[in-house]
Amino acid sequence: VISARHVTKFDISYLADYTERPLLKKVPLVSRVSPMINCPGCLNLTDSYLYFQPAEINNIQKERITKFALGSILRIYKRRYMLRQCALELVMEDGKSVLFVFEEIEECDEV
Repeated sequence: VISARHVTKFDISYLADYTERPLLKKVPLVSRVSPMINCPGCLNLTDSYLYFQPAEINNIQKERITKFALGSILRIYKRRYMLRQCALELVMEDGKSVLFVFEEIEECDEV
């Protein structure tokens, strides 16, 4: 059951445009955290969008992928999660925010 929570490979067929270039060498495993919900998955950063692909076991998120245009991100804050400096909070133009928690602190720093 636990292995189904991890996405080991990002499906590039979900990219918005075939000309996008991935900017990360390794796709980091993350959790998208909101109140009372911890949704595991992986991130992919391209020159146009930041993509979140939830794990197979996820039944909370209806979409197979969530994308955030880099131009719509106003601020990025490094946050603590469970006493570790391993999370990034993205604040969007519309006032919404998203918290991604990384398994490795080094991956958080790279993004």
